[in-house]
Amino acid sequence: MINFIYSEKGAFKIKMFLENLPKTLSENKTVFVVKYKLDEDLVAINKIIEEQTVLPKECFYIKKENEFDFKEYFIAILSGIQEELVCFLTTDCIFIDEFDKNKIEKTFMNEPALFSFSLKLGKNIVKNTKVGAKNILIPTEEKDGVVLYDWSKHYVDFGDPFNLHGNVLRRKEILKFSRNLKFNDIFTLEDEMGVFMNFPKNIAACFEDSKMFLIDVKYHTDIFHLFRELLDKRIVTGTFEEETDIIHPNIIETIEQDILIEAFKKINWNEKLA
Repeated sequence: MINFIYSEKGAFKIKMFLENLPKTLSENKTVFVVKYKLDEDLVAINKIIEEQTVLPKECFYIKKENEFDFKEYFIAILSGIQEELVCFLTTDCIFIDEFDKNKIEKTFMNEPALFSFSLKLGKNIVKNTKVGAKNILIPTEEKDGVVLYDWSKHYVDFGDPFNLHGNVLRRKEILKFSRNLKFNDIFTLEDEMGVFMNFPKNIAACFEDSKMFLIDVKYHTDIFHLFRELLDKRIVTGTFEEETDIIHPNIIETIEQDILIEAFKKINWNEKLA
């Protein structure tokens, strides 16, 4: 299994992601793509990468937005590796638990009809925040802490096997899909893959309990950008404190968690505007 990690939303997201990355994934071969917009963003990004010890520094591929062809790079990477499984992650992913990746590999080996294995789904994910609906999970099989289900017969979170925020997929299948799609980042690739909803492999899997959640900032995008700038500034000056700057949820019932609301209240706007 290889990790393909994508980031374009600030150095503090990279820092949080790396500090919560499970050991079982940090041991994988990794490709970490970092896109940035402004030259000043690069200062904090380079500082994080230089100081971190979780992943080899040579696995990071840092490029300015619009200065490289993401699709071409993506296809070249997937074509040039031998690993059969790819764990797709973004720095919106925050892990809350360790897990046995051997169970993932074994499930793919034993289930030819398995299309994807989600790290963010589980029996505890009972709500969908995007449409305000309940998640209903009907397993076809449960064994050794792994749940199998027919994604084509599910809705909302359990009916979306093409999501690339914490999903493991077969390399050859995602490579075949991507060659025929137009995309310029991981998010547009994810959206475009919806055209394959009739793909014949209709089985998906997850652990009994979710292993991660996604940072959700859709309700306050503008203020989030200011918040990101502040935390990146703290990274550069060495004053970032995760335990006070970021609020983690106590109960995970949805794949998206708005962990930043309380953190916004702690912002010293005089510091930000200085």
